[in-house]
Amino acid sequence: MRLLPAVLCLAALPAAAEPVVPDAASPVRALVLGHALFHQGQATRDGLAQIAGARIVAGVVVQIVERDSKIEGKASKEAAAARAPLDGTQMMTEAAAAVQADETLAYLLTVSETTTAVLPKATVKATAAQLAAGQSQTFRLAADGGARLDLGVIGAGPGGLALVARAGEAVLCQSAGLPLCEVVLPDSGFVDVTVRNAGTQTENYLFVSN
Repeated sequence: MRLLPAVLCLAALPAAAEPVVPDAASPVRALVLGHALFHQGQATRDGLAQIAGARIVAGVVVQIVERDSKIEGKASKEAAAARAPLDGTQMMTEAAAAVQADETLAYLLTVSETTTAVLPKATVKATAAQLAAGQSQTFRLAADGGARLDLGVIGAGPGGLALVARAGEAVLCQSAGLPLCEVVLPDSGFVDVTVRNAGTQTENYLFVSN
């Protein structure tokens, strides 16, 4: 199976700051990569990738929270028809249907479901939102100086959602390939996170942070 590029623009903090080193243990990163792996498995009919993605996603608890935001752009009349992102249980169900004819993968799925149910889970905060094609939505998050802020977007498919984080006019991070950013402010302040739908269809999504 072809692996997704692990990639993300960890761009420029103010000049004196060091680049942010990706945190392999970040539950936000795990959630974004798990969804991406599952969707790639669907696109390539790779049952093993779907199982692996579903297991990663099922290992993260998503706590839904409300956040104030500002939307720019024209809404679509077809917005209500957009599919919502899958959760870990739904992914396991879809993976089961995809591998039911393969005895080995079906057994692996059963083992994955069993072990995931008993392993400790990490928690992330998420806000459910929707963007029509061409719209953008900006959230403002408070950030403690020196504390890592992990930011991600979960869509219902590969889609065209992009992510950029700013402090004032300075761009801290801009996603490349996957909508995932990891930033650290040198001093306490606010981070403005903008999600843009650069695709051609309305997207339901989750904006995720640690």
